[in-house]
Amino acid sequence: MKNSIKREDYNNWKTYKEDIEEGKRRWLTAGWKLKQIRDNQAHKLDGYKDFKEFLEANDTSEQTAYSLIRIIETFQLTDYNALESFPISWNRAQKILPIIKSNPNKKSEIIEIAKEVKSDKELIQELAIYRKQKPHQTVETEKYIIVSVPADIQLIREGLQKLSQLEGKTEIEVLIDLIQERLEKQGKAVEKKDKELNKQAKTFADLFCQKFQKYCGCKYMFQGAKDMQLVKKIMQHFSLEQLDKALDKFFTAKGNDKWWRGAPSIGIFYASIHDWVAREIKPKGKYDDIMEQAMKEAEQDN
Repeated sequence: MKNSIKREDYNNWKTYKEDIEEGKRRWLTAGWKLKQIRDNQAHKLDGYKDFKEFLEANDTSEQTAYSLIRIIETFQLTDYNALESFPISWNRAQKILPIIKSNPNKKSEIIEIAKEVKSDKELIQELAIYRKQKPHQTVETEKYIIVSVPADIQLIREGLQKLSQLEGKTEIEVLIDLIQERLEKQGKAVEKKDKELNKQAKTFADLFCQKFQKYCGCKYMFQGAKDMQLVKKIMQHFSLEQLDKALDKFFTAKGNDKWWRGAPSIGIFYASIHDWVAREIKPKGKYDDIMEQAMKEAEQDN
């Protein structure tokens, strides 16, 4: 926490909730106050170990807080004077936010447009030009075609020329070597990933067999490639820790939870896996619903 932070300032910043509740016209102020609390670690004055704990204690989700802070940071409203002199509303700022992110050098120009136009419909029309992607240029060298933006093309050209001189090869030969090297690296990466998946699948298959022996009192008849294919799919989405707990629930299922007939199998477990794997669902913050609705309205037609 910065030594210069005063309790009086912190108490003022904590009123951000009042700003949120007053409506969109005060949301820029709310975002600025939240940013001050986070950046200055002012929450420590109340004994909170971090910003996340402060938000939880104040019934504000991280999603809401950072949605408000993001606009303050994008438009560089670093001090209160900059905030007060900012010429557009939160709604307009949210509407042009994605356009500015894709056209950072045109920020001042886009803000001026948002300031001057009267209706949102007119704003959308004015911003249309910034949404159009600049056409890519194509460089063709015999049968090899590189499609990119001008700056990338120049870098590729320079790189090929340097490698050509160093290795005593034509630029096409250098390019072929680079492509082959890239494909080899990708192949090795895929091979490594497959080995790791096979290892994890074998571990889970063993675990399933152990649980089957424990709960059913006999060995599980593994269905070879069929079961292994399902096991690999399972391992792509869940951890062994999750699956260990899920298997206990699966093998001890009773009543309506045990919807199948006969002995449990990997196929049955796979078909109902979401019933057994517990998922942590984070409760919504107090302001999440109104923020989500406001952002949908602001980003409509973008």
